[in-house]
Parts: sequence; C-alpha cells; structure tokens
Amino acid sequence: MTNNVAYYNSSYSSTNRQSDRNAYWPFNASGTSQLLHRTIKSHINGLMKVLVRQHTGSSEPHVWSSTDANGETVWNAIDMASDRTLRNATETEMRIWLEERYTLV
Repeated sequence: MTNNVAYYNSSYSSTNRQSDRNAYWPFNASGTSQLLHRTIKSHINGLMKVLVRQHTGSSEPHVWSSTDANGETVWNAIDMASDRTLRNATETEMRIWLEERYTLV
C-alpha cells in the first residue's frame, strides 16, 4: 500500500513557485491587475464625490489632511462646483489651489 502524503520540501525555491504560478495563470497578471486597479479606483473616486456632495450639501470645497508613507502631512480637496480635485498637496499648494477658485479671470 502506497502512502500519498505530500511532504514540505525546504529546497523548493521561489523560482519554482513562480513557474508553478505561471502554469496556473498563463496571462499577464500585472496588466490585468492594473486594469482592475484603475477600475476600482474610478468607482471609489465616483463614490467619494457622491458622498461628499451629499454630506456637505454646499458648493464649498471639502478639504482634509492625511499622512503620507513618510509620515508627512499632505492635503486633499474636492470642489464639487468645478469638479476639481487635489491630492497629496503641500500646505502651500493647497492655499494656491483654493485661491485660484476665488480669483477673477
């Protein structure tokens, strides 16, 4: 009687795992994941705009701060009146962006 138990082989390298992965996923996963990422990002951005518009109920821009990967404070804004957004800006860039909204052309 044969024993059909699989044992872990510690010499199994990452190269072997990559070739096994390619056997199951023969298409370019990076291109597919980039398309999926763009699609999800687009839907989240649209949802964000709807939520902000419903929450604020005004034509004033919505401004908030967040922290980037380096721990620095960055600024973000959505202006529903002009359908403009600003992401990961410095404080100076945010001030300029807001002033452009009110300057007469």
